Amino acid sequence: MIDDILKNRKHVLEFTDEVPSKELINSLLQRTWKVTPSKNNFMAYTIHVVTDKDKRKAIYNMCVSNEEQLNDNNTLLNENLLCVLNAPYVLIFANRFEDKPNQRQQELIKQGVRYEAVDPDKFETLFSSNSIEVGMFAKTLTGLCLENDLDVSYTKCFSIDKRDWKETVPYVNTAPLLIMSIGKGKTYREVKSNDLRPNFERIINWVK
Repeated sequence: MIDDILKNRKHVLEFTDEVPSKELINSLLQRTWKVTPSKNNFMAYTIHVVTDKDKRKAIYNMCVSNEEQLNDNNTLLNENLLCVLNAPYVLIFANRFEDKPNQRQQELIKQGVRYEAVDPDKFETLFSSNSIEVGMFAKTLTGLCLENDLDVSYTKCFSIDKRDWKETVPYVNTAPLLIMSIGKGKTYREVKSNDLRPNFERIINWVK
């Protein structure tokens, strides 16, 4: 059952030194790409796959800096960001401008249909819908990773202003949406008994 797989996900604080093969990770990404739905088939986001240690550290420093600014230089929460620093694979999801629409999209554009994804001045306005699509991609990839005995962590503790990334992480030149770390987990964040998710009834509303 799929829920038997997904319930095994835990936030990783530290990954082992074992590096899953690039071929495996690329295969999982391809399988996810093939089945993840997208509005109008644009998939208007890109996924930067980062493996270089120095580049991972730069991303980690960006996250730490953002957290310290938001929390008055309080560093207590920074251990949750270590997954970005020591994961063998760090994925940065970011908005993407579509400069090569497919044949069907071109036909509709010629008929007067307007798409933000192909407008260099408007594609960044797709932030909300892209966030949903990226969430679907990430969750599907998570299931495939867990199925292959890999652990994942998610990070949203970063600035979404692309200008903040320009100097230290220049390849992220559009608004970032999500950071996902992949590898073999070594230590995990403890689930506190006083830090539980809201009750099911508070989230699901059956409309009468």
